Amino acid sequence: MTRKIKFKVEDKETNYHLGYEILEDDEWWFYPRGSTKIRGVYRLAARRRQYTGLKDKNEKEIYEWDIIESKFENIYRKIKYIGYVIYTKWLFTTNPISWYGYNKRTKRSIPEIITMNPLAGDTRNCKIIGTIYENPEKVK
Repeated sequence: MTRKIKFKVEDKETNYHLGYEILEDDEWWFYPRGSTKIRGVYRLAARRRQYTGLKDKNEKEIYEWDIIESKFENIYRKIKYIGYVIYTKWLFTTNPISWYGYNKRTKRSIPEIITMNPLAGDTRNCKIIGTIYENPEKVK
């Protein structure tokens, strides 16, 4: 299965979602919100965020620069991770904003969790909690 090449197009000033640009049959199409598709791309200055091909636990599409929260727990560890989605070289990953890892057996925090990438595996535990543009305070 190949990932659909798709970009979310947003106004840079207001963060308003204008529509999507999608590559279909080697041709770009712009899908404005509430309208039919138009051949080509959105011409005015806008922000484009690439689709990762993944969905969060609420079936919401995950895009570049989304802020995600991931929780994981088993008999040994409890982990909560918040990071924003970036595209590096040829893969999507996350930059950590904050994390909390706890070893239940030793009752200590887990420092190695900083290398965690929630997008590398199952995203059913991920939840989108904003974007770095809508919620810049979460990135600091």
